[in-house]
Amino acid sequence: MFPTIDAALGMAFVYLLLSLVCSAVREAGESLAMRRSAALKAGLERLLGPRVAQELCQHPLVAALTNHPRGPAYIPSATFSAELLDMVRDKTNLPSHLQQALRALEAGCQHNPAPDALHLRAAIEAWFSAAMDSVSRAYKRHTHAWLAVIGLGVTIAMNADSIRMTSALLGHSALRAAVEQSGERIASGSFPTATEIPGVKQAAGELQSLGMPIGWSGQTRDNTLPWKEPWTGPWWNNARLLIQWHWAGWLFTVAAISLGAPFWFDLLKRVVPLRPARPE
Repeated sequence: MFPTIDAALGMAFVYLLLSLVCSAVREAGESLAMRRSAALKAGLERLLGPRVAQELCQHPLVAALTNHPRGPAYIPSATFSAELLDMVRDKTNLPSHLQQALRALEAGCQHNPAPDALHLRAAIEAWFSAAMDSVSRAYKRHTHAWLAVIGLGVTIAMNADSIRMTSALLGHSALRAAVEQSGERIASGSFPTATEIPGVKQAAGELQSLGMPIGWSGQTRDNTLPWKEPWTGPWWNNARLLIQWHWAGWLFTVAAISLGAPFWFDLLKRVVPLRPARPE
C-alpha cells in the first residue's frame, strides 16, 4: 500500500545487517590490535606525562582491570582519582604541568563551603572524564574511518548495490513484505548483536528465495565474478565493467554502513511504530 515507505524500511533493515557484519569484523580487529588500550594509554600520557601514566597503569587497582600486557581499555573515573591521590602524596616528583593542574583543582575546591578530600576527588574525576571525552571522540573518528574501509570490502564481497536493492524492493511486493516483517521483528526487541539476531536465518532464506539482488550468484553478468562464465575476455576488463555498473550503488551502501548499526536500529525503532498498519 505504501511501497516507498516499505522499501525504505526494508533498506534500513538490510543496512542494519550489513553494519552488524562490519562491526563484528571491526571488533575482531580491535581485539587483536588492542586499539582501545593504545588510545587510553596515549590519553593518559598527555594528561599525566609518560612516567606517571606508566606508574598509574601498573597500580594494583588498574592492573586488576586487565591481564593484557598493553593495559586496560577503560578506567573508571573513581578508580583514576583514587589511584592518582594515592600516587601524588609526594608532589615534588611530579611533572610541572601535573603539579599545576592539581594546584588548580585544589584551588577550585577552596570555593566550596566545606572543602575536603571528597570534593577534590570529584574535581579530579571531572577533569579525567573531560580528558577521556576527547580520547573517545578521536577513537570514534578512527572507528568511523575503519568502518567505512571494512564496509567497502563487505559491500563488494556481497555485491550489495543499494540502487539495485531499492529497485528490487520497489518492484517486488513479496520481497518488500518479507524484508519489512524481518525489520519489524528486529525493531521489536533489544539491540541485536552480530551473532544473535532474531530471525536472521529466516530473513536470509526469504531474501534469497525471493531474489534480493545481493551476492555473486552468477545468474546474470552484473552478479557474476569477473573470472567466471559467462564472461569473455580478460578478467580485468570484466572487473572494470562490474565497477562501472555498480560503483554508485556500492558507494551508497558504504556511506550507509559507515553510519553504524546503532543508527539503523534506532531508525527502525522510530519508523516502525509510525508506519500505517497493513490491511488484513
